[in-house]
Amino acid sequence: MIARATRRFTVAVWIALAQGAGATTLTYLPTEHATNHAPTIIVLQNGQVLGCWYSGRHEADRDVAIMCAEGSADGANWTAPWVAVPAHFATSAKSLGNPVLTRDRHGRLILIFGWIRSRRVLGVETCRSWQCGRIDASVSLDDGHTWTTPAHLDARAGALPRAQPLSRGDVDLIPVYREGRGASVLATDLDAFGPAGPGDVRIDTIPGRQLMQPALAVASDGTLWAYLRDGRRRSIYVSHYDRARRAWIPAVPTNLENPSSAVEAFLDRRGAIVLIYNPSRSDRRALALARSEDGMRFVRGCDLIAADEAGPVAYPAIAEPTPGHWVVLASAFDKH
Repeated sequence: MIARATRRFTVAVWIALAQGAGATTLTYLPTEHATNHAPTIIVLQNGQVLGCWYSGRHEADRDVAIMCAEGSADGANWTAPWVAVPAHFATSAKSLGNPVLTRDRHGRLILIFGWIRSRRVLGVETCRSWQCGRIDASVSLDDGHTWTTPAHLDARAGALPRAQPLSRGDVDLIPVYREGRGASVLATDLDAFGPAGPGDVRIDTIPGRQLMQPALAVASDGTLWAYLRDGRRRSIYVSHYDRARRAWIPAVPTNLENPSSAVEAFLDRRGAIVLIYNPSRSDRRALALARSEDGMRFVRGCDLIAADEAGPVAYPAIAEPTPGHWVVLASAFDKH
């Protein structure tokens, strides 16, 4: 029995998407705090999945920590959550948010996350928003149960992660954004990440106004696409990387609506790009799937979570534990 005060995450599972099926089941993860948001998920070496999120009384509060839990491959059963990054992990940290899980080519698990750098003037906190954000990362050698001391990954003011990185050869592409300042991709080698941070980092800006939280996907022809949240509540925007120019082209709107909410992108078993998104310009009542053969024009598929089935739902993250079976984490009931 879940106590009335318990807050929950939604876990959505659906099967054989490449064959057009869209059967889903929902599982709720009990959590201790009032706000639970921005989940991330990855497949572990034992075939289970690891999910992490930020949790606290309110977003950007000083008590926010990053929590993790291990789930079964079908997303139906989860362990009790544990603290991966505690509140006040650094004396200058006001709050934490937006964890992202990935692996390097050595198999190390890496947790990338955002944090608000505290700035006090005469004893008064002057950093109250994510515009004071920074990005750090930690490494785990035991599938997420213990983590190294965080090190800086992106120290630009307002920098925050959101979606999973992509690995292309010996380069890791980390989609990031700066609160109020646009989106970009960090190109680095996470194999070299250690106590001193990363090695060389190249920052490639994605041109576009009021766009944030890029999600990356590589099409079957090798084209690198980025799908972005629209702060103006119009459309999901898209950009692709021009190899000849070595630059991202200016982002343009797709035919999908966006209520200023994060999207997730991945390839289905047939090689088409699929987005998980809120199909509206005004609310986050549902999560839907949309599929594209060319990366630009999408055909809407089934609802992953129907309207009002789990309250406002947002910030989906996906993993594929077994071929054709995916587990999606999303914050439910308006982050509660």
